[in-house]
Amino acid sequence: MTGATLDPDSRDIEACLRGEGQAFAGLVLRHQQGAMRLAWHLLGHRPAAEDAVQAAFLRAWRALPGPEATRQLPELASQDHREPVP
Repeated sequence: MTGATLDPDSRDIEACLRGEGQAFAGLVLRHQQGAMRLAWHLLGHRPAAEDAVQAAFLRAWRALPGPEATRQLPELASQDHREPVP
């Protein structure tokens, strides 16, 4: 399947699988606001919601197939947040 026929999330995931770690930033940018709204609604506490969203994106990154040791976590997904609770 070509990138032209895929939705933006699928294109970014395929790019990540090719070793283009910065493509993960596109996923984060598209989904972080909605994820934060949901987490804040469920948890009622902004710092806890930020931690939950960061942990969710980190789990998504780690769930990508391939050797994790060869992938660098994009800076955007890891900046300005506390260490997530596993």
